Amino acid sequence: MPTDRIESVISWLYRHDRGLDGPVTLTLAAGEDTVSLAGTPEISEALADVLRLVQADAGVIVLPSGRDLTTGQAAAVLGVSRSRLLDLLDAGDLPCYRVGSHRRVRLVDLLDHRRRVERAGDEAATAARLARGRRLRPSRP
Repeated sequence: MPTDRIESVISWLYRHDRGLDGPVTLTLAAGEDTVSLAGTPEISEALADVLRLVQADAGVIVLPSGRDLTTGQAAAVLGVSRSRLLDLLDAGDLPCYRVGSHRRVRLVDLLDHRRRVERAGDEAATAARLARGRRLRPSRP
């Protein structure tokens, strides 16, 4: 879909998810096969977010928030190899539980882990910038 068309759909979704023009019905069609559902602000917002990511050429994974993931799925969400994910599980950095011999990761735990890693990375980057700034300042006599 062309970028300007995506922008117009996103704008339309945001305008209508606030109920400015009454309730919205979303209809999906493939040839003669169609399905319609009552749109809610949450559905409109989620669809707009997905369209924005598609427009930015970013990968999109849509999962229900209460979902439990296989190790392969969890690795894909984090953008790491499955063996790296298993290392995180073995080290206790990421909680998991077993279903028979298979491990599962709760999506909420995975997203919490990702936020912690991102926050730690931001803090490390800030510390590095501050350290560089101290080295660059001329020393006082």
